[in-house]
Amino acid sequence: MVKIGDKKYRPLEKHLIIADLPFKLIWRFACVGLVQLGLDSFLFVALVGISKSLIGSYLFARATAAVIGYALNGKYTFNRDNSGLSRLFRFVIYWIFMSTLGAVCLKTLNCWAGANDHYTRSIFGAKIIIEIVLFAISFLIAKFWVYEHGKNAKG
Repeated sequence: MVKIGDKKYRPLEKHLIIADLPFKLIWRFACVGLVQLGLDSFLFVALVGISKSLIGSYLFARATAAVIGYALNGKYTFNRDNSGLSRLFRFVIYWIFMSTLGAVCLKTLNCWAGANDHYTRSIFGAKIIIEIVLFAISFLIAKFWVYEHGKNAKG
């Protein structure tokens, strides 16, 4: 926020309102997403190094990060009570969809790239790019379906 005289301007917020969604909401979702991405990426790299299983490592790392993301997004991003089974069920369906989409993209890129000298770097880089692309889809599904307003809403 920039204050000029007695007027307050929020140039970043003004231009970053997407489909009438407040900047703060997107920012909180992104911060939780970065925590998830860090944990997910660390586990993925470690597990691929240990097990050599690309898809197994991807799904385990993603599931672990999802548990944290579900709790943090429910409490801090969307200000919702996470105690209801219907929300948890919607989250599991959402997670399966997003993980399947990400795994298919990762496997496709893996087959396309093939094994070469830059294989390890390229597959980990591809995973990060895939997660960034999935972010927008993920936000919209989380906002309008998983954490939608309902009787479990706090505010």
